[in-house]
Order: sequence, then C-alpha cells, then structure tokens
Amino acid sequence: MTTTLTASPTQAPLRRVLLLDAAASGALGVAAAAGAGVLDGLLGLTSGLLVGVGVFLVA
Repeated sequence: MTTTLTASPTQAPLRRVLLLDAAASGALGVAAAAGAGVLDGLLGLTSGLLVGVGVFLVA
C-alpha cells in the first residue's frame, strides 16, 4: 500500500515562511557562534553561552 501526500495551494505560504524562519535561525546561530567574542561584551553574556546557543540554532 502506497500513500502519497500532496501539498495544497494554501500550504505554499506556510512552507515559504517556515523556510525563511529556518534560514534566519541558522544565520543567527552562525552569527552568535562566530561572533561570540564580540557579542559577549555587547550583550553581557558569556562567550560559552553564545557559542552553545549558536550551535543549537544551527543544528
């Protein structure tokens, strides 16, 4: 038995929004992990926390 799922036209905007959210989360994760040394002083958070959050957002 084979089941095929097809996306309805009303799901297209949701798909685009979810892809945009994934891209934004990934970009923020890379920025937080790569810029932890600079951001720690600006945000008042430790570099380890920022790297951890960055890795979490990318994964």
